[in-house]
Amino acid sequence: MPTSAEIRQSLAGAWRILTFRPDGFTLMARDPGAVWRSFFAMLLAAPAFAIQLETFRSDLELEAAGLHFYGVWALAYVIFWLAFPVLLLLLGERQSFAPRIPFYLQASNWASVPASYAKLLSTLISDDQGGFGDFLDLAVILWLLGNAWWILRQTLKVGGGQAAALVVLSEVVTYSVFLFAVSRTALLGLGT
Repeated sequence: MPTSAEIRQSLAGAWRILTFRPDGFTLMARDPGAVWRSFFAMLLAAPAFAIQLETFRSDLELEAAGLHFYGVWALAYVIFWLAFPVLLLLLGERQSFAPRIPFYLQASNWASVPASYAKLLSTLISDDQGGFGDFLDLAVILWLLGNAWWILRQTLKVGGGQAAALVVLSEVVTYSVFLFAVSRTALLGLGT
């Protein structure tokens, strides 16, 4: 578990990273356990995910809230956080960037906290503002994708094309998990 001081410092670094400022990386702890403690960010981002999930539930006409619905989406949430890191570790075994993967994961995990709340805000605005809201939501998505690319470049020291391929891979994994969770919670809703 990270200390409250580490959480505050990591979140301050995360905000800087999310706004493309390299000095944010200097605020991250560099000890061997830092990457594991960074998964605490999953708990900090969970409220944003839960609120956004409710908008998905009504927009996609998913099943009623209940044990099955929340169980499927809780599992999906954990997979969202773990699938790409595991895949990156497997893909990176023979790559020159392999030793830098833990620092990438740490920076990416902490940056996911403010990113989750930024995405939630854009979703809530897009639900209320129509065309402008949709434009804002798209702009936030592009900003976050660009930031993911930038974090990969900064931490793994890979080329732009390789970073772009990794972002695409991450999005494919995330979208696949999303579709799985939707299919598990939508099919039951259609039968009632």
